[in-house]
Amino acid sequence: MEYAKDIILELNKGQAFKKKKMKKSRKIEKVLNKILEHRIMSTIISLTIGFIVCDIMLICSFVNVLTKI
Repeated sequence: MEYAKDIILELNKGQAFKKKKMKKSRKIEKVLNKILEHRIMSTIISLTIGFIVCDIMLICSFVNVLTKI
């Protein structure tokens, strides 16, 4: 009887919980743990994206200067 109640109420270590909230927080925690675990790769990727954005801005600015002449 107790086992059936645990399954129906989704008890985890004696307390009921909602699956949706736990799944979202687990996914966020997993991503954050991966970022913290691989700090060098995270830094390199974020710097690369930043340089790409700066490069695009500079190219657009250069094209604007060329078209004004």
